[in-house]
Amino acid sequence: MGCVSTPVIEQDKTMTPETAQLVGYWEKTSVSRCSQVYPEHIDFRKNGRYLAQNSPESPQIVWNVGSYQVEGLGQLRAALANDASELYRFSLSNDVLTLVDSTNCEVSYRKVK
Repeated sequence: MGCVSTPVIEQDKTMTPETAQLVGYWEKTSVSRCSQVYPEHIDFRKNGRYLAQNSPESPQIVWNVGSYQVEGLGQLRAALANDASELYRFSLSNDVLTLVDSTNCEVSYRKVK
């Protein structure tokens, strides 16, 4: 039995205000076709890790568990289920997180807690 590891993205020792706003439990509000591959819930932790809960109907799993890092204004890098990492554009407004991937798929989440 082998161990599956996810890539570790180096985490800065200080948390930026953008990173602090990401920390918490998020619920997907998007229903577009392209958003189906993204998890229903994401729990961003203070330690630079996240846990994702995917829908059983999801055609594939993109995020499951891994690390994340804000890499500049409006840019978020996340370790993916396939052991790669991807850079997303993101914005935060009134407890709504919007992620935009490299194919311009826009996925929105509402902060639950």
